Amino acid sequence: MSTVRPAVLAALAAAFVVSHIASPSWAGENPFKKTEEPIKTAPAPAPPKPAPQPAPKTAPRPAAGRGSFKVRYGPVGKSDYAEIQQVFRETRILEDTAKELNETFTLNVDVTIAMNKCGQANAFYESDKKLITLCYELIDQFSDIFLADAASDEEQETAGEAIAGAAMFTLYHELGHALIDLYDLPVTGREEDAVDQLATIILLEGGDEGETAAINGATAFMSEDTEEEEAELEEISYWDEHSLGEQRFYNILCWTYGKNPEGNQDLVDDETLPAERAARCPAEYSQMSKSWDALLSAHMQ
Repeated sequence: MSTVRPAVLAALAAAFVVSHIASPSWAGENPFKKTEEPIKTAPAPAPPKPAPQPAPKTAPRPAAGRGSFKVRYGPVGKSDYAEIQQVFRETRILEDTAKELNETFTLNVDVTIAMNKCGQANAFYESDKKLITLCYELIDQFSDIFLADAASDEEQETAGEAIAGAAMFTLYHELGHALIDLYDLPVTGREEDAVDQLATIILLEGGDEGETAAINGATAFMSEDTEEEEAELEEISYWDEHSLGEQRFYNILCWTYGKNPEGNQDLVDDETLPAERAARCPAEYSQMSKSWDALLSAHMQ
């Protein structure tokens, strides 16, 4: 386990401006709500009142909008994770994110966003508990990845921004799992790929800062796989529900380019994103964004 250097705490705190990334295009309003003024016509004569009928008996349903996203921090004691928790508490990144989500979605149950010690670098959503967990170990791993070569204050500040971006990508990825469960959304493909799409869409709607955060999330996946590249070929988990880290990396780069080809042409020019894939990325991003809009529009406030 690494120790988050004190100099990095300030960089992390400053970098957590990512928490204020603009919500996606569908946040806060239903993009399919009609706003046209109705055509005015002469009122029709009132029909005769029908005889009253007894109301049909139906099973009680929970009142819409009574649930909310809440935040909880698991104990860390005097471990190095206390510094990580301190940054999250002081910057209120989770609290601000929960507030934005509560202003966007209607919930029938409470959903908790928690930071916990997990014994491994991970993040996950538990349907039975309605719980999104970000593990302190995962943030610590992001610190190892992005701080490895950060020597100067400027490099550490850049590393702090990368850690924040990767953390936000992970949070929105797990949010995708939660929304699929809460709203019983159909998924025609691998769910892990679908929620990678949602996390990318949310971040990209935040402009330049969001683009950087999405790319940092992609870099984290590539870095995780690079650390394991010495493993024997037969040990690669082709059976896993997640795409390989390299595949997730190129998917996110593709969608980032597809959202803004002109602004991200450097990804193709420096051959980070192969031109063969880039040619299809604008249509790919448009399709997946339209799909998520259609799935979530009925659940907006």
